[in-house]
Amino acid sequence: MTDIMTDIIHVRELGHDGGGMVKLVSLGGKGDEQIIIFYSDNKKYAPEMYKISEYNNNIRNAIVGKIVWAWADLSQK
Repeated sequence: MTDIMTDIIHVRELGHDGGGMVKLVSLGGKGDEQIIIFYSDNKKYAPEMYKISEYNNNIRNAIVGKIVWAWADLSQK
């Protein structure tokens, strides 16, 4: 198993609805046994583990991109 990515990642949920989640991500395994694990920052939720094959063997089908957070006070603009 590799280390958990410290970046917050936008990932796709499995299924036809195509929903999204914001998670920490870990990748592991090799070849047909490669897995991806989504971790919630909220410890009430258990990690979710999927085989890459569930995403048509393409990690890009699972990961949308890195979340970038920015803040600005626009109340005085």
